Amino acid sequence: MTTEERDAVWARQSLRRHSLRATAARVAVLRTLDAAGGPLSHAEVVAELAEFGFDQSTLFRCLNEVADA
Repeated sequence: MTTEERDAVWARQSLRRHSLRATAARVAVLRTLDAAGGPLSHAEVVAELAEFGFDQSTLFRCLNEVADA
């Protein structure tokens, strides 16, 4: 298993452990935050994930849900 696969498994397990569905956007957000090693703004997360085509409002909701969890 590659590091990328392990990171994705970790993110999915973490989300489920906090009663959140492991959607592609939530997994991407959690992995991005973990890789950053520090806080990121909404704009920074949007920039990091731009290549994947996630909508800004989706990422905003994901950030709020992860923060609330």
